[in-house]
Amino acid sequence: MKPKAADAKALADKVAPTPTADEVAPTPTATADEVKTNQKLAQLEAERDQYKDKLLRALADYHNLEKRVAEERQELGKRAVQNFILGVLPFLDNLEQAEVFVKDKGLEIVKSSFTELLEREGLTRIDVLNKEYDVHTAEAVTLIEGERDNMVVEVVRNGYMFNGQIVRPAQVKVSKKLT
Repeated sequence: MKPKAADAKALADKVAPTPTADEVAPTPTATADEVKTNQKLAQLEAERDQYKDKLLRALADYHNLEKRVAEERQELGKRAVQNFILGVLPFLDNLEQAEVFVKDKGLEIVKSSFTELLEREGLTRIDVLNKEYDVHTAEAVTLIEGERDNMVVEVVRNGYMFNGQIVRPAQVKVSKKLT
């Protein structure tokens, strides 16, 4: 036989929830042992709450540490790739210089493949030729007489950016208008 909803409500009314130590006030009929027990219970509940708070703080600190370590690892990886790319830029410069003097299809293929590899890793060439000279992206090595003032007329060495940051400014010749 199923209990009826009214029976369940009557049973719930009979069984009152257990009061916490704060809710139980010493009554004049309470014995000294009951008072001590209630005080001890209140003390243990406060201690439990302190431990729970410490645990939650420790967990939050641990999660923050995990995030920070993951970010540092990612940044370290990026820096390692950047340092490697900086190390191979002189090799790329040599390939470009060799290509000027040696017209070889094989050399062109090697340079093109190498350049594509570096671009896939996040390296981009800074385009400064025939643009106004910018001290942030280029380094002037020579001033040349020209029709317009402060224009890049020749690139001596290409500059590069890695993931949006300049890793090597271009070395350029800049025009200077003489009056």
